[in-house]
Amino acid sequence: MKWDSHADSANESIDVSACIPTTAKLIHGTMGLSAGTTARKMRVSANFAGAIWAGALCNAQGTGDVSFGVSGEKNFTLPILASQTLYWSTETTDNIYAVGIEGFTDDL
Repeated sequence: MKWDSHADSANESIDVSACIPTTAKLIHGTMGLSAGTTARKMRVSANFAGAIWAGALCNAQGTGDVSFGVSGEKNFTLPILASQTLYWSTETTDNIYAVGIEGFTDDL
């Protein structure tokens, strides 16, 4: 999980090699806020250009917890287009964002 972090307005890569094998074709995860009570925008993309993405206006319910989950949770499923890599962007540069990986689907 990437916790208390941020991306800028451009897509920033997330290395997910510790969470999924090279054979993964889809990734399942959650995005949201690690802190705060103000709704914030964020998105997770399958490629750097951001052509395939899932976005959310995360309505913060207070502080999330790294062991139990994010605040204002939004689930996503995306294809893996760049081997073991996702991309994300956020509304601000505050350290209040989180992305977690819940699983994957492969072709084995």
